[in-house]
Amino acid sequence: MKTGKGPIALSDEARDRVPEQLHARYVATIVERLREVGTLDLAAADLPIRVVDRPIDDFRTDPSLDLARYVRDVLVDRATYLDERSFRLDFTESDFNLDDYILHGDAAEDDRPIVRLAGREGSMTVRSDGFRAAPYLALRDCCALSQLVEYAMRIRSGAVDPRSLPLFQLECCLSDRFEQDWNRVAEAVRHRR
Repeated sequence: MKTGKGPIALSDEARDRVPEQLHARYVATIVERLREVGTLDLAAADLPIRVVDRPIDDFRTDPSLDLARYVRDVLVDRATYLDERSFRLDFTESDFNLDDYILHGDAAEDDRPIVRLAGREGSMTVRSDGFRAAPYLALRDCCALSQLVEYAMRIRSGAVDPRSLPLFQLECCLSDRFEQDWNRVAEAVRHRR
């Protein structure tokens, strides 16, 4: 459940280290699980994530850049182990728009399902040290993907009934794991100064 705890104040230098460390942790979690199984089919979850097709530092150096021109909102299809520091993420572009969802709450009030767009499949390599290079996953989405991989591993082991997928989706929406992770890493970075 949401704790309501706000972000920890950090210097600019420390604030830059937090997302890099979080990204590396999320990727390491995913890689560790994928090493056990090779590939996980994750399509049934219909997890929408954002792929950004421009290096993150470009947005810092040129504030006039419009992020919306460089993003794709996609649905996760599968994740495949590549090596100890990376995995391949396969996805399909969708009619889902994360900006509409964030700005207007659940924009799908008519209960329309999210649609995968035919012929719009793609893939990317996600590396633990590749947070700043394009394409990259939005950090909050990297957290959600790591949660989905963990959940899929629990299903695979028999610890969770595969029919409970809607519960995962609800848990993920209500979870404040990303904020907790951010604050935990920020606190550690702050104390290392």
